[in-house]
Amino acid sequence: MTLSASELPESCRQRARELYEQQRDQNNRSVDRIMAILMVVQWVFGVIAALVISPNTWIGETSQTNIHVYAAIFLGGLLSAAPIAMTIVRPGEKITRHVVAVSQMLWSALLIHLTGGRLETHFHVFGSLAFLAFYRDWRVLISASVVVAADHLIRGIYFPQSVFGIATASDWRWLEHTAWVVFEDIILIRMCIRSTEEMKEIAARTARAEISHELTEEEVRTRTAELQVALGHAEAANRAKSAFLANMSHEIRTPMNGVIGMTELLMGTDLGSEQRQFAQTIQSSADSLLTIINDILDFSKIEAGMLHLESLDCSLRDIVEEVGQLFTSAAHRKGIELVVSVPTSLPSVLADPVRLRQIVTNLTGNAVKFTDQGEVMIRVEVKEQTSERLGFRLVVEDTGIGIPPERREAIFSSFTQADGSTTRQYGGTGLGLTISRTLVERMNGTIVVESEVGKGSRFIVDLDLPVGEPPAAPPNGKIRGMRILVVDDNATNRHILEANLQAWGCVVTSCERATRALSLVQDKEFDLVLTDYLMPQMDGIALAREIKALGLVRELPVVLVSSAADIRPRKQWSELGLRTWLPKPVRQSQLLQALQQISGGRPSGRPERVATGIAEGNFGLKVLLAEDNDVNVIVASRLLSRLGCAVTLANNGAEAVELSGNQDFDVLLMDVQMPIMDGMESTRQIREREKETGKHVHIIAMTASAMEGDRESCLAAGMDDYLSKPIEMRVCRSKLEELALSTAVVNG
Repeated sequence: MTLSASELPESCRQRARELYEQQRDQNNRSVDRIMAILMVVQWVFGVIAALVISPNTWIGETSQTNIHVYAAIFLGGLLSAAPIAMTIVRPGEKITRHVVAVSQMLWSALLIHLTGGRLETHFHVFGSLAFLAFYRDWRVLISASVVVAADHLIRGIYFPQSVFGIATASDWRWLEHTAWVVFEDIILIRMCIRSTEEMKEIAARTARAEISHELTEEEVRTRTAELQVALGHAEAANRAKSAFLANMSHEIRTPMNGVIGMTELLMGTDLGSEQRQFAQTIQSSADSLLTIINDILDFSKIEAGMLHLESLDCSLRDIVEEVGQLFTSAAHRKGIELVVSVPTSLPSVLADPVRLRQIVTNLTGNAVKFTDQGEVMIRVEVKEQTSERLGFRLVVEDTGIGIPPERREAIFSSFTQADGSTTRQYGGTGLGLTISRTLVERMNGTIVVESEVGKGSRFIVDLDLPVGEPPAAPPNGKIRGMRILVVDDNATNRHILEANLQAWGCVVTSCERATRALSLVQDKEFDLVLTDYLMPQMDGIALAREIKALGLVRELPVVLVSSAADIRPRKQWSELGLRTWLPKPVRQSQLLQALQQISGGRPSGRPERVATGIAEGNFGLKVLLAEDNDVNVIVASRLLSRLGCAVTLANNGAEAVELSGNQDFDVLLMDVQMPIMDGMESTRQIREREKETGKHVHIIAMTASAMEGDRESCLAAGMDDYLSKPIEMRVCRSKLEELALSTAVVNG
């Protein structure tokens, strides 16, 4: 049974009144802000209306500004100023609501006057009353209605044309208009009263819930106080641990960038055999430390609930074979065999390839580490396969030391190993299996271990994943001579795409509007449409739909380019009329692969002028390096110099903005955390400036922040790519090489 407000205990009634007043005050303040904005809009509209309807008054051949214009500017400004001032000085108060109501109705009177009493303008009165009803105070409507009635009465008698639009009017005409206002008032007042009652009921229910909760808490508080305190301390410690691990990971990765980068630079110099051995030891130790850091980082993501899995088309065979190759050298050094067994007819699956590879890597790494003789086998077995799902078993088996029965479950716990003694032989954090189990369970799979001490262990992972896209057929046609329509509203993007395509012998037609593209595909024959996603009037997806709806005799493939790849599921591509989706800036290799798949062939070869110099590592790029850490500056500068790049240094984001505005650069390597202005803000300012200049500099983030969402934040700020520290030379070289190839084609 629900008690009425009068039947509630006094403490509950008092709390209900407090909640009601709080909600009422929040509502009044919110409506005050809305009405203040409305006052400004009405003033601007009134001035424009006066200038459009009757800007001038003519006396013979002489004209002067109509008094209506002055009335709109000054009288309208006065009508808006008072309520705006009240909403700022005394927000939420009763007097403010009535001042707003009176001013709003006077604005209705002014607009009616400025339009010569047109009937359409009278609807402003009804709209104003509806806005005022948001206050949920019926008294405000009374004040407003009195102003309307008085205005129509006085002006109806003395200035009927300004209010009714006619020179003479009945003495009772004002009463007719007032009656309509009263009719609306009746409806709105009823709604205000009902809304107020509902607010009171909600406040009473909330108060009852709070009181009941307090009583319940009071009953159990004495018995659970110690438990609550202990739980709070544990949760706080857990959160602090996760935050500490994440922060420490960031701080460690920064000097690690210097260690690994300097070692790679040192390995590229002339060293004696002993010196090279020392450098290789440093590099091996740094790689081991980086592995530990990555484990700690992944564990902190799991602890903080920030681990998210992608769903991408990936080859299970490639992943397993790549991991096998990764550990070939380690197995060879230990004198053990590493065997990989994968079915020949294994389809691709939809999964997170990075995390899937991490599972295989962790299990294989442990197997190699704990095996001193014999072999390690990575095996994939198909359990069940349909057209939509693939159920498979991943088995990593070794002939190592084995795991005692009492330790088999413990090894999946954090920071735990099979041998946890102080005399243990094998190192590691004990996080690999913890992370692997979490990843497998997040994929709705299972992982178990079978082991016998002295004979070895077998880790079994069972997964059931969606089947991905079938593998593409080998190219058997030619792309030279393909007729391609390029659609992009950005002239620079069009030029780059045209240059790439023409270098491969394609016949290119381009336009900047999707509407123009629709006309072209109906007048000419094309083999492919390459369109941008975000364009004015009609975007790339809408264009693809329109082309598909044309019902052309021969289906016209559409390739979409966007700053975010695969933002729609692949199963929706055909429904949208798309063949594929390429990320911006479009890489030549990706574009070429798309053309090969569509045409069924391969290009005749890269132009010789593009390969000259770049194949030798002389990229010839003008690079702006934004970095405040001295060690990182040395590492990056030396690396870029070895790749034939001209480097300009910016010590912070503000300098990067200034330098990129004064000089042209091919690429900007941007650190994220810098003094004065960070990399995010610097990128945003550069992108804002590029909207006016039409240019686009390629910006790559270089940051020690590797938590979930860091990459997405960089891309959202306007960066084109992302590198996490420590920077791997081969990864950096690969990205710059692709950029150098693109620049060479455009400028060649």
